[in-house]
Parts: sequence; structure tokens; C-alpha cells
Amino acid sequence: MMRLSQIASLVGSLDGEGRSPIADALAARWGYVSARFRRSSASHVFALAEADGEVTAFLRFAPDTHRTADQLARIAAFVDALVEHGAPAARTLRSRAGHWVETIDTEIGVMHATVTTAATGEQIDTAALTVVRAHAWGQALARTHQAATPYGGSALPAAIDRLTDAMAGAGADRPLASALGVLLDRLSRLPTDSQRFGITHGDFELDNLAWIGDRPSAFDFDEAARSWYVADIGYAVRDLAPVPARTPTAGEAPLFGALLAGYRQVRPLPEADLYDLPLFATLHAATDLLRLRPAVDAGASPTDPAWLTSLRHRIDNHIQRLRLAVLRHADGS
Repeated sequence: MMRLSQIASLVGSLDGEGRSPIADALAARWGYVSARFRRSSASHVFALAEADGEVTAFLRFAPDTHRTADQLARIAAFVDALVEHGAPAARTLRSRAGHWVETIDTEIGVMHATVTTAATGEQIDTAALTVVRAHAWGQALARTHQAATPYGGSALPAAIDRLTDAMAGAGADRPLASALGVLLDRLSRLPTDSQRFGITHGDFELDNLAWIGDRPSAFDFDEAARSWYVADIGYAVRDLAPVPARTPTAGEAPLFGALLAGYRQVRPLPEADLYDLPLFATLHAATDLLRLRPAVDAGASPTDPAWLTSLRHRIDNHIQRLRLAVLRHADGS
């Protein structure tokens, strides 16, 4: 997540219609005359529409201090390779100048941007998830893993390296630092053969899928990395509670069972790997925790808008829940 001060600066540039001169300047690099604000989190997201008002693409940009142009270019090239190999994903578009990434210097800092096609279809939540859709969800994730195999992935980071790099964020929190050390030790013992380890989406949850009927396509590959395939499954279904650490029997977690069945129709998933789901849940909690801590980069002020105060409060509470989850896993509870 970007720093709250960075999000607030961008929101401060919006007019009453959700337009920002910063976003418009970036959108022009792809030939769009205007952009409408959708959200800010890991990046600022704006919808791009044709003259008839139909949204056909999305502009995503972030400050240079949050993501470099090289990082974004690597992700864009990876997504392009995925689509070429048949993955159900939204394609990254080159700018008018032929670039994956465009950069401008603005009054709130240097911004790097990419544009992707709008994923066709509707977004759903867990209430609208059926067994049929869960099965298709698993198939789509497996096809993404399968399509990523020829890419190689050496240009993408390893999830465990991201965690190691982020451990500096533990600071003086010695219990957390100790727990992270235990987690890294357990991860280092896992097999990394090609059947279990490769390029993962990193955030294949329902929020990042668009559905046409019962067929999904994915977007938002910002967290793509080299990791364990089952870790991608665990993070995708974290809103389905509880996620069992084994293949469910008939009547137990039917949605999760359907997702696994769909996945296994496309590529293998060793039964033993499912026992590591709690470990990967802790990996994701630790990674999210260490990324969120720097986001709260400024103390509360009486002049803060209500949305910023509320967001800071939610993040602070979430950080505490994540920390507790990591500590509990480390001591075996």
C-alpha cells in the first residue's frame, strides 16, 4: 500500500467529478482525454473511457518512491507473455510512444503509469460465488500458473526475498522479528521443484476477477512473484473461512473443494502441499503487515478529512491483527 500522505495528496488533486490533472496528463500518453478516479491503495486507479462513455481500460500509477518504472515494466512484460500463452487475463497496453510505462514529474512527485484493458464482465463477492464458479476460479488460477511457466520469471522477485527485504520494517519490535525468523526458517525447508514452485499472481482473489457468466478473467498482477503455487491458492481464498489444511470431504467447505477440483483439472496439486496452507497464511500476514506499517507515515491531525482518519484507524487495527497472527504461528498456537 502507498503511504497515506501519498494517497491524500492525490485525492487532494481531484475535482468534483473525480478527475485529476495528474491522471489526465498520464492518460494522454495513451490517447485518452480524461480519466475518472476509482481507488487508491497499492496504486492510484483511474477508469479510461471512449467518447461514448464506455470504460475500455484502466490507468494505474504510483509514486517513484513506491514502485520504480523498471518494476512496472517487468510486470507489464510478464502479463503480456501470460496473455500470449492463453492465460485469462487483462492485457497491458503500450502507450502511443510504444512504452509499457510512462513517467511524468508532477507537483506531488514523479509518477510511473501503466494501462491495462478493462477486464470484461462483472465483479462478484463471496455471496455470489457458486460451486460452479469456484470450480472455474480454480481452473483460471491453474491456467495462469501454467501459462507463466514458459516465461521463466527470473525478472520477478521471490516472495521469500520480499519478506526478507521487508524485515527491516520490524524495527525494535523484537517479538515480531523473532517470529519472522521462525517463519523464514520454516519456508526455507519447503521444496521448490517446478511442480510446486513458480510464478504466482500474488492476489488472485475475487476482487481481482471479472466474470462473464461463470467464466473469470484476472487483472491486477502487481504482486506477481516467484513463490509456491499453493500459497497463491491460500491467498486467493482467504475470504472463505475457514480454509482447511487438507482436501475437504463431501459437504465440508464445498466452495474450497470445488476450487481445488477445478485447479486439479488443469495442473497437479500434491495433497501434501495443502498441509502448508496455515504456513502460507502466516507468510501473507507477515508480508501485508510489513508493507502496511510504512503506509501510516504521518500522525493524525485535526485538519485530516474524515475518510483519512477512518482509513488510518482501520489500517492500525488491521496491523495489530496481522501482528498477532504472525506471533501465534511462531509459537505454535
